[in-house]
Amino acid sequence: VGIISDIHVPFHSEKAWDAAIGRLKENECDGILINGDYCDFYRISRYEKETDARSFAEELKFCIEGLRYIRSHFRKARIVFKAGNHEERFDHFIWARAPELYGVESCRIQELLKLSSMGFEFVSDQRPVLVGKLPVLHGHELQKGISAPVNPARGAFLRSLHTLAVGHSPR
Repeated sequence: VGIISDIHVPFHSEKAWDAAIGRLKENECDGILINGDYCDFYRISRYEKETDARSFAEELKFCIEGLRYIRSHFRKARIVFKAGNHEERFDHFIWARAPELYGVESCRIQELLKLSSMGFEFVSDQRPVLVGKLPVLHGHELQKGISAPVNPARGAFLRSLHTLAVGHSPR
């Protein structure tokens, strides 16, 4: 099983992306976990935005193209897409701006990304995904405090008292 995390499409490094896909292919992965923050969704974040940044529609298009690219290289692999805090931005945006649409199935992030049509499984809740016996978290599930010290790995261990694989933290 290969794990990729925090790609932040479309603001990702093409060189790093190609290296990651190459490594997954080299290891003949028959399972892939996309461990959150695959999409960036900059334009719908609550943070101040640059006016010349890509639109949400453009970001979504790039995200879908990247997912199709993954599927094209791993046609038979089980692929699990776990939502990170950046994918959760979409739910927060809908809830804040158009709560009437929140429960509409076609307005869900997994539908916009076309995950089921590409054969991806979707994990939306903030729970670990088990890869064998190894729990994998995106990282935002641990919240702040002890999991956000100078050493995030130590903080994650102290929070969970278990060996984990965790993305999310740039440190």
